[in-house]
Amino acid sequence: MNLEDIKKAQETPIEYIAFSGGGAKGAIYSGAYEAAKKAGILDNVKAVAGSSAGAITAAVVVLGTPPERFEEISKNTNL
Repeated sequence: MNLEDIKKAQETPIEYIAFSGGGAKGAIYSGAYEAAKKAGILDNVKAVAGSSAGAITAAVVVLGTPPERFEEISKNTNL
C-alpha cells in the first residue's frame, strides 16, 4: 500500500460496516457512532452487521438512533 492507495481509500465512501462483539468494545461504540455520524461517514452505508454488542450497534445505525440516545442506552445498560 502506498500513499496513493491511502488517498483513494479516503475518497471512497464506506458502504458496508461490521461491528465486532465484546463488552469492552460495546462501551466505546456510542462515541464512535457519534463521531462517524457527525463526520458524515455513515451517509452512504448500505448494510451493517455485528455480533453481540456489535449487533446492538448495527441496529442503532440501521434505525438512525440519535447519538445522544445511544450514549444514554450504553450508560444505563449492562452489556
